[in-house]
Amino acid sequence: GFYFRKEHGGLLLNMGVHYLDQFQALFGPLTPTNYWDDADGGVECNFKLVLKSQQDVIITLQLSYSHSLENKLVCTGDSGTLSYPVGQFDALVWHPSNANMHATLTHDKPFQSGPWRASFESCFIEQLADFADAVLANRPLLVDAESAVMSAKLIDQCHTLKSPDTNPVTSTDAALRPLLAPGKVFVMGGTGFVGSKLFERLAQMPGMQFVAAVRSFMNAAPVARYHVDFQQSTLTDSAALRAAMQGCRYAFHLDYGADGAVRPRFTIASTRAVVEAAIACGLESVVVVSTSSVFGNPAGLVDENSPYAPSLGEYGASKAEAERIALELGKESKLTRVIIICPSTVYGPSGPTFTEMPVKMAKAGSIFLISRQGIAIRSSPHRVCMKCELKRI
Repeated sequence: GFYFRKEHGGLLLNMGVHYLDQFQALFGPLTPTNYWDDADGGVECNFKLVLKSQQDVIITLQLSYSHSLENKLVCTGDSGTLSYPVGQFDALVWHPSNANMHATLTHDKPFQSGPWRASFESCFIEQLADFADAVLANRPLLVDAESAVMSAKLIDQCHTLKSPDTNPVTSTDAALRPLLAPGKVFVMGGTGFVGSKLFERLAQMPGMQFVAAVRSFMNAAPVARYHVDFQQSTLTDSAALRAAMQGCRYAFHLDYGADGAVRPRFTIASTRAVVEAAIACGLESVVVVSTSSVFGNPAGLVDENSPYAPSLGEYGASKAEAERIALELGKESKLTRVIIICPSTVYGPSGPTFTEMPVKMAKAGSIFLISRQGIAIRSSPHRVCMKCELKRI
């Protein structure tokens, strides 16, 4: 979790520093002219930086933890463009501006210290070998302390350059939406798609503090934008959950089992542990996010009295059992309200399943897009017989 603690820096320090080193090695001293990031009390998940060299070379650097970028460095000049993928250490692609062609430029000996393969690890060998040779030959280092200081200064300048109003407005109608009274919020399962949107909305409300229980930091970047106290645990440890909820006013439970044969057991056990801890700590309310799948495929309207008829196999069944436990615990609580939310399909910006996946499948040619005008076949690059395809499906 070190990447997502403010005292250890965000994306600009952890990854951006290497590109600042590279740009200064190529173009000399640089001055930042424009900087934006999406940090909102925490560390940035995305940033965009514009720099200028003393020879007026303009450099744009954009990095992201949450979005797929090109992973490419492109150098554009009067005569053409040089480019190479990040992670390629022995070749460049040259596109001359006056010809519809390109050429690959390779280096016979990319590393001076030995016949190493063109890899990331070999760069460290080269740097260590250069250091040893500089000591023995009493010559200047290829990379010295002053260059590291220059990169550190650039990072400080970027943070100074960022103005408070550079964060994009995430919701134009935020002021018109319902508010929670200020308080400390505990969230379990907050690093997923729904959880990150929950944090985004809560961060728009004044006086909110956040505690997030996480199993892994793999998906924590979008949430770490906010000032969050991350607590890593198994998420079923009652004592750890009670300690994390001390001083909290609200709790949200969005997690579910996603790993192997223990998935149903985790869904049920984690729900019980969160609700019990919330009641023990005297929280005002705990919201359990369930699923409409607990009601199966009902013929009419669904309300609080509708019977359980779970669909989607063990997922729906375990969610239904978790609901029963949460509601029973809620009946025994004199102070803490237990609230169950049963969404169906959840989609929106950055949604992996119902938003991004159909687009990826369409681009890959592995999905049928059905509209009012008919069926658009997207299954292969060659021509397809509509009757054969319809018969096949």
